[in-house]
Amino acid sequence: MEKIVAWGGLDSIKHISKYLQPGIDLITLDPKLSSTIIGKEVFDSDAALQEVAYRIALDIGAANQEGCASARVIYVESGTDDAGLIKANRLGDCVYQALMGLPQHVSTKPKKIDHELAAELDGLRLDDTYYRIIGGEEHEGAIIVSQIGEPVDFARILANRVANVVPMDDVETAIRRVNAYTQTIGIYPDTLKARVRDRLALHGAQRIISVGFAASQMLVLPQDGMEPLRRMCKWITDETCSLGTTTHTYAS
Repeated sequence: MEKIVAWGGLDSIKHISKYLQPGIDLITLDPKLSSTIIGKEVFDSDAALQEVAYRIALDIGAANQEGCASARVIYVESGTDDAGLIKANRLGDCVYQALMGLPQHVSTKPKKIDHELAAELDGLRLDDTYYRIIGGEEHEGAIIVSQIGEPVDFARILANRVANVVPMDDVETAIRRVNAYTQTIGIYPDTLKARVRDRLALHGAQRIISVGFAASQMLVLPQDGMEPLRRMCKWITDETCSLGTTTHTYAS
């Protein structure tokens, strides 16, 4: 045995570490969460709103939100005043409708209900002062629209096609919430992506992509800040030498 690939949290890695010895390489892929940042340009036209809502729905619903790249918290630059909340709620309505309209081969009604999450949603329904829930009565998926500039306190367990739209006054709010546990961030528009990607990377983000394509990840690309498939290979060198030159042939 030469390499161990471990994908899990602290307990998983502590357990597997007892098998390590010189000559065994541990490749760790820790759990991640993903989010979305939507710029104010989404409200420039109804066509833009509908298109972005559909793309957000894809990032939420693909693979039924089971992947670490699935969107869970969607920060939108709508503003947090009354006018901004109207915009955020409208986006939430559009995302829910798009989510419900996704084809069966992309996303389906969850078959296994997360009862802890269901209890949290039932609790929020008792008072819509701070959070508005769109859908979810039949566990088909739901959109929670924060009526304050904060995500729900159970954002880490969002699943079953349940996502949280969070209004913000500027994108700095979303950037400050990125940390080492953030994997994929879907961004709209692409001009905003180019503007904030350096700071997102400094905060810990590992993958920055256009909204709607979070589930398009290819396994051969970098993940967790490295190239896992290249690290999984054992690299052997074959060197042919002469007095004047040295050529190198690499194999795995």
